[in-house]
Amino acid sequence: MKLFHVSKDGGKESNCTGYWLIEWKSVISVLLLKFSKRSRQSYHNHAFNCIGLVLKGGLIEKKPNGQIRKFTLRSGFFPIYKDEFHRVSSNKETWVFTIRGPWERTWKEKNLKKGIETTLISGRKVVNETPIATDE
Repeated sequence: MKLFHVSKDGGKESNCTGYWLIEWKSVISVLLLKFSKRSRQSYHNHAFNCIGLVLKGGLIEKKPNGQIRKFTLRSGFFPIYKDEFHRVSSNKETWVFTIRGPWERTWKEKNLKKGIETTLISGRKVVNETPIATDE
């Protein structure tokens, strides 16, 4: 369990910095996320379900099927389900309050340009890479 720490959220290529109040992966995590203007290339799912609330700015979520959702403070709380692949970007600095549930053992990233799906475990350690069909 960690209290009051700051680090990248989503690995070294991430556009997001996390400010954790608590990170207790087997129970709950509560944090503020600060997004910059760009997005990572890879789509990803999560090891956890969570809810988020945009406090400032706005997020654009894109799914591999082309579906786009936009979130602002006016959107209210929005859910992210662990099995949904997406990538998130913002047009300006965006702050999000989020509460995450317990973590599963693994999650995945899909890099459609490279045609690879990567399975990750805690610490972003790669446990498997599989070729995937892509439309991009």
